[in-house]
Amino acid sequence: MRLFENTEIQGNHLRKIFQEAVYERAPAFIRTNTFFYEGDLIAMIDQVLYMSNSIGREDILTFLKGNRLEFKVAQGGALYNGETRCLGLGHYRNKNILKLAVPKKMKNNDPRMSYRLRSFEQLNSISFSYGELKIATGQLVDISMSGLGFKPDPLYKMDELQLRPGMEITVNARVEKGWSVSTFAKIRHITRNKIGVEYLHLNKNQKDALFKFIARMRKAEVQKKLALQEMRTKASQSRKTKVSSSASQKPTKPIALIFFEESEDLAVFLSTALGRRFDVFKEPFKTATMRDHLNEIEPDLILLELCKRDSSSTSRRKKVASAIAGHIPYMLYGENFDPEFVMINFTTEDQRRLLLDLTGRSTIQSYKKIESFFGKKGS
Repeated sequence: MRLFENTEIQGNHLRKIFQEAVYERAPAFIRTNTFFYEGDLIAMIDQVLYMSNSIGREDILTFLKGNRLEFKVAQGGALYNGETRCLGLGHYRNKNILKLAVPKKMKNNDPRMSYRLRSFEQLNSISFSYGELKIATGQLVDISMSGLGFKPDPLYKMDELQLRPGMEITVNARVEKGWSVSTFAKIRHITRNKIGVEYLHLNKNQKDALFKFIARMRKAEVQKKLALQEMRTKASQSRKTKVSSSASQKPTKPIALIFFEESEDLAVFLSTALGRRFDVFKEPFKTATMRDHLNEIEPDLILLELCKRDSSSTSRRKKVASAIAGHIPYMLYGENFDPEFVMINFTTEDQRRLLLDLTGRSTIQSYKKIESFFGKKGS
């Protein structure tokens, strides 16, 4: 018996799939022989799909315009394949978009191999070995039923690891407390700071556990987006119906978005400290997905964890924070900041106000400092 059929879908059934994919902001992929891009489906208007876009106009004209594109979308635990073409660029609700023609038909591939999970409840470590018992460590970036991606820890330089596509390695990825994905794998691709591998063999117990984990985390992602959407809808309705002379009406809470890096402990503490004043969201610090989180959550305040205390890392973190945040107020948080480190890296009073030292984890003091900073920035 074939467990999954490779069926062709079209008409109203296909349109419903796209409607659900848009509702869930499902990941979608376009590919040519020389180009690959991944984004989210954010709208479908008439026979045009709107896909989030970070590609430059020159690349679009070079690789996409006028070409037939392989198109894939992951929705509802299944992966659908078809063909589309690029209709141009545009903006939708202040977001850059690619306009794609709605495919006339799609095929449904093995659903267990489709969805690649990129959001985890905690930072997950991974160890990998290769060659003559060379062992290294890193952090899990994404995982699916067919493979996973990870980035080596900063102490390793990618060229010094001497890894290459096609090489077989052993991976042990700590997915959740109490169990890991441990298997032989083949390297499929290597970028500047990430390695993608394909499993060579997963036993039945690992497959079942991984499938349940991905399904549970995917459901949590969807529920979180739906809750956010509902909150945004209520806030919008509140603003529309609010009468300026009605001082008794409760105002909408501002939103704080916390990016954590090494441990979620401080982020949990901040969530508690800010909970009465803000609606709080926590996300792992991953530059690849930060922009998506900002677009989805639209925060009024951003808090980014500052772990490394050397000057070059601190300078990079401030640049990333400034570029990502744009006009949104942001603060850098951590514990046990050395006075000399602060004087060297935060030379002015305005810069020092960006720094949130949570040493001692005093809820009241932390809240007062954030409120003082946010109040002045928001006024």
